[in-house]
Amino acid sequence: MEKIYSLQRMAAWAMSLFRIFLLFNLCIWLISVNQAVAESLADTLVRLVESPEEAQSLNPPGFVETLNKLSLSPEDRGMAMKLPYQLKKIGVGMPQKEADILVKLNKNPGTIKFACMAPLGTPWAKYIREVPKAFRKRMGDIIRIESYIGLSLGNDPDYVRKMASGSLEAAGITTWGMKYISKEIGVYELPFLFETYGEADYVVKKTWPVFVEKFREKGFVLVPTPMEVGFLQVYSTKKIIKTPDDLLGAKYGCWMGDVEIATIKQLGINPVVFTVLELPSSLATNIIQSQSSPTMYMVGAQILSFIEKGGGCSGVNMFYPPGGLVYKEENMINAALSNITKSEQQVLIKYVDEITAMFNEMLEKVAPMLTRELREGNKKLIESLQQKGMAVYIPSMEERKIWKQKTRPVWDELVGKIYSQETLDRVLKAKSEYRATHPEEFESYKWEP
Repeated sequence: MEKIYSLQRMAAWAMSLFRIFLLFNLCIWLISVNQAVAESLADTLVRLVESPEEAQSLNPPGFVETLNKLSLSPEDRGMAMKLPYQLKKIGVGMPQKEADILVKLNKNPGTIKFACMAPLGTPWAKYIREVPKAFRKRMGDIIRIESYIGLSLGNDPDYVRKMASGSLEAAGITTWGMKYISKEIGVYELPFLFETYGEADYVVKKTWPVFVEKFREKGFVLVPTPMEVGFLQVYSTKKIIKTPDDLLGAKYGCWMGDVEIATIKQLGINPVVFTVLELPSSLATNIIQSQSSPTMYMVGAQILSFIEKGGGCSGVNMFYPPGGLVYKEENMINAALSNITKSEQQVLIKYVDEITAMFNEMLEKVAPMLTRELREGNKKLIESLQQKGMAVYIPSMEERKIWKQKTRPVWDELVGKIYSQETLDRVLKAKSEYRATHPEEFESYKWEP
């Protein structure tokens, strides 16, 4: 009997070792691919937005003439001549007082803190680090941006609280965090709201400006360009989820909050509520056995090691929560101009909108690149997981109908609780518009991870 028990322990140990080895190799692959691209990403981003004059490092018209009118030390004049094109452009026609303050700020810039839950090695983390580098290439050292990646400053709700208190300037967050600012954005989390990426892209882009305004009313800025999170897959540790009934006894955990909780309760399940910070420990201690996450996040956060034989990935695509960049303008100004006096800040504050517009222009170029990389990366990861033995289940169109029929009442149930009827109607109208012009996408179901 002892020999049998010993063999069982050895087998379990070997299986655990295999899973760790599999995850290690996937993470190494993911990191190496991202590092190879990241080396030139900042330069690529600059090239996408720079003008021919900027590309040739020319001086903007009127810049040298402006310098000649200013009283600057040889050292400061030399520094001014080395400034990036965009900062020189801002300086054209600048009076002496403003120029003196700008020189002072350039020598001792403030620092903006930016946080995101993205695990290291993922495309999200790569872009979070490379965009500030690209911005620095265009604007020089007048502003510094420090990126905090991988839950080092908490998760989405923590970021919102820190921004509200003034201890954090900006964050890349999902709708989970955005709902702490404006609940109505939770409409994007409705189950099976989107069938294809094309539909999701169209509807979110068409309706996003409404939420930009709602955030402004709450004192926050939601950048006009939405960011990709992707469809969430249901990952389970012990039993792969094929039908809603499979969730019974599967200890499903919810991290996205009220909409996801209402959805799972609609399926007759009482979910375990946890935060992203608690995900690894909840899986390790068997508090939860199933939950929905993007594949890229599961690999990047090294969580797949908890999946046992019988478990795996179910491509239900129940949720598609977009992400976005959120900041407090007051915090940004205070941090960026923290090393000059209040009166000096008032002199330079008029340039904030111009600098913000340049940053937003860069994000408009970043969004489709990040989206493409995440979607292609998720496909490759799923293929790699399958090749290495992980079970991946793709429900048929008929099976998805069962899921959708059982969760559809949630759309109406949450009207007046999370979002207004007007908000829901606006989203559904955009959805109908897209389907009317792209009927071929919905004639048959093609799974997109």
